[in-house]
Formats: sequence, structure tokens, C-alpha cells
Amino acid sequence: MTGMTDDQLANALYGSVTEHDVEPPREQAQQAPADSDELARRMYQPDDPGAHVGEDRLDKVYGSVQRQIETAAVEQLGLEPDVARQASTEWAQVFRENEISTDEAATLSTIAAGLVGGSVQPDPIAWRNAARAELVSEYGANSEAALAAAKAFVAKDRALAEFLDEHGLGDHPAVVRTIARRAWTLKKAGKL
Repeated sequence: MTGMTDDQLANALYGSVTEHDVEPPREQAQQAPADSDELARRMYQPDDPGAHVGEDRLDKVYGSVQRQIETAAVEQLGLEPDVARQASTEWAQVFRENEISTDEAATLSTIAAGLVGGSVQPDPIAWRNAARAELVSEYGANSEAALAAAKAFVAKDRALAEFLDEHGLGDHPAVVRTIARRAWTLKKAGKL
């Protein structure tokens, strides 16, 4: 292989390429590059909005949480079964949209049902202190920033803000922790 030029070496390894061998580039439709949210939506959320619902009309991920919400709405709040089912479906969608884990969703549902039904009495001062302690434990020096992100997240959703305020849920440590986690993720991604 001594004394060979790069072209001679390439021809020896890969064969000779002539203009007739080269295929002209195909025209491709120009597509705007998708951002990471759009790619994730395409991958994980089917085009059919009902695709995440099973034959029993329960969300495939949040089905047990939906049943829990529905049961509590009927037994503790006295709602009609159809109204309770609609509420449980709406909350499953809220949990899905906000990427709340099933464990956190179940905890939040239990707390909300207890507060709305009156079996749990709000203790705003104790809850705020516990929530701040949890944020310091989880976020350290960033605890105030995490709390600010949680407040900004709630402020963007008027219905959520009103629901939390009306029922005193906004101070509960589990609620604050869950919202802060989601808000912090969005803040770090530059979306909040």
C-alpha cells in the first residue's frame, strides 16, 4: 500500500465511484424540528385521546385512584355515581397531565376527600411548618426557590388555585411537596 494516493486507496477499498453511480438526493418535506415535549407527546401519548382508557372506562394508569376517588365522592360526599365517575375521570386526567405518580395521586385524593368531606380538619400553621421542613429537607438551599416555583405553578391554573384555597389543601405538606416537585422539574426545564 505504499505510494498510493487517498483516491487510489479509496478505489481499492470501496471500488470506483462515477457520477452515474451517485444517486441524486431525494426531495424531502421540510419539517420543523420538534421540541422535546412534542417528541415525548408523540412517543407516550397516542393521537387517540381515549387510548389510555380501558374497557371499563378507567384510566389504565390511574384506574385504582379513579375508583378510590369515585368511592369517596359517593360515600363521603354524597355525590351521585355518575357525577362521582365524571369527577374521578377529570382528576385522573389532571394527574396524567401533571405527571403525578399513582402513589402521590392516591395520597392527594385521600387528603382531598377527607378535607372536603370534613373527616380531616385543616391545621394551616402546622401544615405550613411541616411543608417548609419537607422542602428544606428535599431542596436544601433551594427550598425557597422550590416554594416560589410551586406558587407560580398554582397561579397559572386558576381552577386549581381556587380548589386548593377553598378546601385548605394548599398548605398540606403532601400537596405542597407534590406541586413543588412538578414545578421544580418545569422550572429546571425552563418551562415555568
